[in-house]
Amino acid sequence: MIGQLNSGIRALLIDVHHWTTPPEVRAFLDSLPADQRAAVEPFTAGPQSARPGLWLCHNLCQLGGRELTGELARVRGWLAANPTAIVTFVVQDEVPAREVMDAFRQAGLERYLLTPPDSPSGSWPRLGDMVAQDRKLVVFAEQADIVGSWYRRLFRYASDTPYDVTTTDGFACEPNRGSTTAPMPLINHWVTVAAPSRYDATIVNRRASLEAHVRSREQARDRRPTFLAVNFSAIGDVVETVSRLNGGRR
Repeated sequence: MIGQLNSGIRALLIDVHHWTTPPEVRAFLDSLPADQRAAVEPFTAGPQSARPGLWLCHNLCQLGGRELTGELARVRGWLAANPTAIVTFVVQDEVPAREVMDAFRQAGLERYLLTPPDSPSGSWPRLGDMVAQDRKLVVFAEQADIVGSWYRRLFRYASDTPYDVTTTDGFACEPNRGSTTAPMPLINHWVTVAAPSRYDATIVNRRASLEAHVRSREQARDRRPTFLAVNFSAIGDVVETVSRLNGGRR
């Protein structure tokens, strides 16, 4: 996460899980094509097959899972060193809300957390005010919605595009989650066939593909997207393209 923040990424979609159980591992392996299963299966066994706490991982925590609180503590240090940066997390919350909220508190991030307006149409503070007040971390959940707290459901405020695109020319702008009138659209811009592909990222993370999807979304919903989500953000032209779209570079 720190590498992405240093590169200019300002919104992170993170998956929070308990450690993947043996039945969950078997179910995931059964879903893979034979060649992918043969490559992955040797890394899913061993003495670390059960671990407590919350983990950042996707599908299988055995494949490089990171302990959540420790990683969030690193983000705290990064925010302290970058006083004008504003960061958003979207949590794919596969664990109870209170456990996630406790992890943010234990990591020392509570001082930075912004509480969103209660109403989706409510007024957000200006970016400068967020920086001045040191409330520069916004955290959404995909499912949980804790009223009166900083941990609100993303799709009260946002809508997104389909996230199960399987070809590099398959992006569309039909509604997925959230209201089509939501004030903060999110574009999911990646290709997944069983597992993410770095090769596909070399195509869809290029400026032409990114800008085409953004323009299509603008025309379909008459609203500039707030978030542009990709896989493998270091591949392609992601940061440069977003800067251009924001007017920072021509």
